[in-house]
Amino acid sequence: MNNLSKKYLLQIEPRSKKSGLPFNDVLTRKMESLLSRAIIGQRYKGWHRCVCREKSGSHDLLVKGYITNSLAAHYLRWHRSEVPESEIEKLRNI
Repeated sequence: MNNLSKKYLLQIEPRSKKSGLPFNDVLTRKMESLLSRAIIGQRYKGWHRCVCREKSGSHDLLVKGYITNSLAAHYLRWHRSEVPESEIEKLRNI
């Protein structure tokens, strides 16, 4: 489920294999930093896996007024081509 509404950040589900080369840029590092300081939110009865088999955590993460998940940096690094520009802009504006 992709949720691009104002309260979510990088709540996407990529459909393609991960890229051959990772994006290790300022946006990925920024998201990693934000996730390292995130507040743990609502817990779920499990987790999910990215199409490339990377496993998420079982909680929402709260970051600067947004709800996100533990795979947010992974999506930026390995599935950048599927990250909507609206999500990139949210991150840039944090």
